[in-house]
This record gives sequence, structure tokens and C-alpha cells, in this order.
Amino acid sequence: MKLGRHSYASSLCTAGVPEGFGLGPLLFTAYVAPIGRVIESFNIGYHQFADDTQLFVPVDTSLSRMTECSNAVQ
Repeated sequence: MKLGRHSYASSLCTAGVPEGFGLGPLLFTAYVAPIGRVIESFNIGYHQFADDTQLFVPVDTSLSRMTECSNAVQ
């Protein structure tokens, strides 16, 4: 794939649902639902809307806890 003077390697997508598929929103919700439980297990607040997840932590929260949470979600 090429965009202007930049090129990117292509990759095969082996999972997903077709755009406009009636069950798409339900399947997406089932896919992202466990993310909240993972985030809460690190005592971190969050907000999910559509395909966006925002984490809320006090300023004095250790970076290592955020990193561990991020790695667990991935």
C-alpha cells in the first residue's frame, strides 16, 4: 500500500464482520465487553463509547500500573 511517498506493508485480515452486517454492533459489543473487567482489576476508572476507551486515574498513579493495565488489555 502506498500513500504519497510513504509505503506500508499489507496484511491479511482473517477476522471481522462485513460493513453493514446486521449483527455487527452486537458482535462488537461482545468483543469489547471483557475490556472493562480487565481495566477494573487494576483499580482504574474508564469510559467506553463506540470504539473508544478512555482511562481515568489520579495524577499520582504509578506509570507501571498503567503499563500493566495496557498490556493486559492488549
